[in-house]
Amino acid sequence: MKTTATLRLLGSLLLVATLLPTSPAHAADDKKPRKFALLVGIDHYGAKYTPEVAPGEQWTELDGAGNDVQALAAELVRRGFDVVVLRDDKATHKGIVDAFRAQLVDKVKPGRGDVVLFHFSGHGQQVPDDNGEPDEADGYDETIVPFDNLGIKNYSKHIRDDEIGVMLAAVKQKTDNVVVFLDSCHSGTATRGTSKKRGHAPAHEPAKRRGANVDGPGALGIVANGEAAGAGYVFFAAVRADQEANEAVDPKTRAPMGAFTFLLVKALQESGPKTTYQQLLDRIGVQIVGITSNQNPSVEGDAHKVLFSGEWTAASKYFRVRPADKDGSVPIEAGSLHGLGVGSILAIYPPGATEDSKPLGTIKVDRVELGLAYGRPTPNSPNFDVFAMSSGAQAVEVYSQHSPARLKVAIKDHGDVLGPAFKRLRFVEIVSAKETSGAPAWDLRVVSHKGLAQIQRADGSPVPIPRGKDQRMDDGIAPADPAFADRISMAVEAQFRRAKVAMLDNGDSGSKMDVTLGVKRVKAVLEAGPDGRRRPKITAVLGDVKKDGSDKVKAGEILQFTVKNSSEKVAFYTILELSTDGSVGVLFPMQGMAGGDNRLEPGKSRVIEVPFRMTPPGGTQVFKLIATEDDIDFRGLEYQVKRGEKRGATRGASSPLARMMGEVMDVKRSEPFGYAPEKLWGTDAARIEIVE
Repeated sequence: MKTTATLRLLGSLLLVATLLPTSPAHAADDKKPRKFALLVGIDHYGAKYTPEVAPGEQWTELDGAGNDVQALAAELVRRGFDVVVLRDDKATHKGIVDAFRAQLVDKVKPGRGDVVLFHFSGHGQQVPDDNGEPDEADGYDETIVPFDNLGIKNYSKHIRDDEIGVMLAAVKQKTDNVVVFLDSCHSGTATRGTSKKRGHAPAHEPAKRRGANVDGPGALGIVANGEAAGAGYVFFAAVRADQEANEAVDPKTRAPMGAFTFLLVKALQESGPKTTYQQLLDRIGVQIVGITSNQNPSVEGDAHKVLFSGEWTAASKYFRVRPADKDGSVPIEAGSLHGLGVGSILAIYPPGATEDSKPLGTIKVDRVELGLAYGRPTPNSPNFDVFAMSSGAQAVEVYSQHSPARLKVAIKDHGDVLGPAFKRLRFVEIVSAKETSGAPAWDLRVVSHKGLAQIQRADGSPVPIPRGKDQRMDDGIAPADPAFADRISMAVEAQFRRAKVAMLDNGDSGSKMDVTLGVKRVKAVLEAGPDGRRRPKITAVLGDVKKDGSDKVKAGEILQFTVKNSSEKVAFYTILELSTDGSVGVLFPMQGMAGGDNRLEPGKSRVIEVPFRMTPPGGTQVFKLIATEDDIDFRGLEYQVKRGEKRGATRGASSPLARMMGEVMDVKRSEPFGYAPEKLWGTDAARIEIVE
């Protein structure tokens, strides 16, 4: 692109441009900032929709893009956004460009502080920079793939970064509040597993003539290096440039969604007017390790701004009620993404209800989808006429029914041995191993691979399996191994426990403690002290390590952690290491430390004196900070895969939080996470890729 500060869109990412609401309620107040969103989701790719494309050049059909934009739209509408959604055949090249102009440019008023959001879920691709004067240093343009594409080798219908840059530049002339989400990818090779990837490797060599524009930090490729923050843009990427964006499923409904968008919607629901973009990314990044093994979302731009420049309110406790169906079923505009489950009880209030209003009655949920739930009147609501309800009625959850945490495991091979073993693991639900064209019904599956049994995630990546005490992990194990069933069971349990700890977070702002974990790369040596014991000594600080997974640390390098307490109360902190192989260990406080050594006064920071050397296995490791008002021993969460050792639940613990966490990780009980609202606690985390 020739334009200065123009935006170059990575087809491997998810695009968000901030939007403003244009509902009639805003017409009377033309000075108030408004929020506009354009959400594009395309599942309909392939020969059925582009028969003119050669069979070997078709894009694969997707399953979750439509669900992405439906779920995101529902949350944005709840927060006052004016939302336009383009699905499938409406999302042609011309359809996207025209809708962008009408929704995100023409409606925006200069100087009003409007918010503009653009989101894309679908395929993306890098293509040779051959559409004019070269501007890309790597020789590639990034693109998003519209419905009316001409295949993976003909890019004439693709929407290039140059074109999107021109459109976003037009928005920028009217407002600085521009956000872009891209849940797509351009990198990687063929699909490795059952989980679908949202992109394709470049089909042609890059342009030989190169430009000067270098992709920004994290290789997002949306703007030239350093331009995003200064221009007021915020860009979210579902993946790094060297990774693939995966589709996943909602664990409750098994409905497919993009892994990134699924967690994005949940994070937005739990965010408030003071949440920053960086905090949003941190939450998504840590939780995504429980879904896919190799996906690190990134954010570029002014990430420390609050969401949508403060035009993001706290979530309402009320859900809108739709008119009852003919069969008496009451639809509620909230679903599994909002925490509702089959058995949840909701009180129904008339339109305009206040805190003093009496409910019309209650309903019990009997069916849940991603963004909708359906219920029927409870027996104690005899006068509740669902047919007389207006569309303005409101619902409030009064009883939560959370399904027990379950890991869905498919046994394609060796079922005679593993079936009985898995049935003894009460957190495991055995499901069909039958492969379909849609999203898999399982989280893990056991298959034969080159004569060995292998555990695979839904994205096709192998789960490390322990080979024995103090032996290295491996991708497969011989069925003839005497400890075959035990080792497979141990690896499955480890992945379950790691995911539960990684996703631990306090969403209750009233009981939240504000703590931050920092990471630095250092050099250190061992020196003998006065008592003759050798202790590490820091000789040089090499710089900060990014917490979003974009930094790679070689095995053998040394890291040092810092903790900051921005709360108004004393914090007692623990740092957990969640290894790729599923091991969970307490890094700090270390065994034998005196009680209270992990105490941090309000407003203070502390550098952990002891540095830690990074060791295999490689992959994305999570370092989880948990800070509490009470001094709690979290060693009950530890689990060492190679030894098969695990601590028991913290039964008898005085802290409600400690009891809750112990019960959660007692996999025989498999209880859901809860909160201890009478005490303050909070978490932070760093995702770091360890390279062997």
